[in-house]
Amino acid sequence: MSVYKLLETFRAAFQGKVYKHRDSSIGDVIASQLYEDLILLNKSEKLAARVRSHERVVNLGNKAVGKPSRRGDGTFGELVPAAVAITEAGLLVARGDVANIEIGEGEKLWPTDGKKHKHPIQEAEEAGRRLLSRAAPSFDEFQILRFRATNVEPFPFEWQDYGQTAREYSALLVRVSREYDRRF
Repeated sequence: MSVYKLLETFRAAFQGKVYKHRDSSIGDVIASQLYEDLILLNKSEKLAARVRSHERVVNLGNKAVGKPSRRGDGTFGELVPAAVAITEAGLLVARGDVANIEIGEGEKLWPTDGKKHKHPIQEAEEAGRRLLSRAAPSFDEFQILRFRATNVEPFPFEWQDYGQTAREYSALLVRVSREYDRRF
């Protein structure tokens, strides 16, 4: 059992059930847990105060109102003043339309090309290298969650090294909190 909501939600997407890779809402739900973890960690009073007052929200549509682009899963930003922040039981961070994206947006878009891909286990190592060399430099923080899972009953899941994953994620949360205070 993870102490971090993102890691627990990620594990729960695979363990004991079929992972529906075409369901884009799964990534949104997982990514939105980053903000829950940031608030629970409580390293940025500025971020926590803005979340408590519903000035900052998660946008599961992954876009800023009036901007013709789609960004990564679970974007976070300033609530559009004419919008309503939607709260959900058990969640600290409200949902809503955002005017800008403060967390969850890189400088470069990574469109898909529609080409056929190998089975994930066959391309994992190469994909990891490509992500680290091509995508990671466009973001302030970037972590690859290394795990093993299968879509064959009983649908097992295991972290390759949970301790290392949790330490890296913990450090990432601290750095994001500090960068948020500096930048916003």
